[in-house]
Amino acid sequence: MSASFKFTGLAEMQRKIQAAADNAKKELGRALREEMDTVAEEAKAQTPVKTGALRETVRAEGPFYEGDRISAAVVAGGPGVKYAVRVHEDLEAEHAVGNAKFVERPLMASAQSLIVAVAKRAGAKHAKS
Repeated sequence: MSASFKFTGLAEMQRKIQAAADNAKKELGRALREEMDTVAEEAKAQTPVKTGALRETVRAEGPFYEGDRISAAVVAGGPGVKYAVRVHEDLEAEHAVGNAKFVERPLMASAQSLIVAVAKRAGAKHAKS
């Protein structure tokens, strides 16, 4: 007894699998950026204020894709506020509003729950579709 099989559609199946993987990567990037937006808002709340210029530069950036790596960032500073690093790092400075490590503290506070929060955001979007 012999049997023969012909499998058709392999290329289409591979294309669909790749499209699903690309979409998942994009959704995780979107969810990560949304979490970083939340962290950036907390960082703004902790940013020392003298003129408000530094606080206005606090923002999330990304997502960035490099191979299988997805990242996003919370940043502060720029050409008009070259003192951003000094203000962020100087633990001895006294501020009427805000504190040193204004980006680092919110990032560290979110570190343990970040993966779960990103997964929930990505899953919530998927569940709505």
